[in-house]
Amino acid sequence: MTRTHLLALISAASVLCLTGCFPSLPAASHPVDPPQQTNAPVDFTAIAEVADELLLDYWAAVEEVYESGGAESDALSQVAVPETVLEEQAVAQSHAEKGITVIPRYSSHATQFERLFLDGDTVYLVVTTCIDSSNVGIVDDAGNEQLMGNTPIELNEITIEVNDAAFTDLRIARWGIHKGAEC
Repeated sequence: MTRTHLLALISAASVLCLTGCFPSLPAASHPVDPPQQTNAPVDFTAIAEVADELLLDYWAAVEEVYESGGAESDALSQVAVPETVLEEQAVAQSHAEKGITVIPRYSSHATQFERLFLDGDTVYLVVTTCIDSSNVGIVDDAGNEQLMGNTPIELNEITIEVNDAAFTDLRIARWGIHKGAEC
């Protein structure tokens, strides 16, 4: 993943966090054990790394949605659940109506595996990560860009839909900020 992709994914997360546009999921029904191969230990560090890659892809896809005013969402559909895609399109359309474009330049660090849970037939992965939105740009109709600036680095909890046991088909389902938690 390139730095641009990472920044784009972080940007999208922060915009979601700042706008309060979170698709809602039902509360976790019950915890599940991570999928395991016979006698093979689960590598939680590798799972966190996969989540980091997904975040980069997500922010890059959100950048495309924002730049298009919500019209382009094919890439986002590959890395987010349909509800999240619709939320991002609505945010992009709202920004476009106000004559602004958000440039999602987020960064994250300290991503950690938290838990897996099962809701109905769907497995969800939950990770936490520290997200810095200070480099997110807001561009007005005249082309003037302003950075978000001195925003706090916030601990975010990210819920990811897991569509296969190998953790290769993942989609962002929900974000939430841990108010008051330090990174």
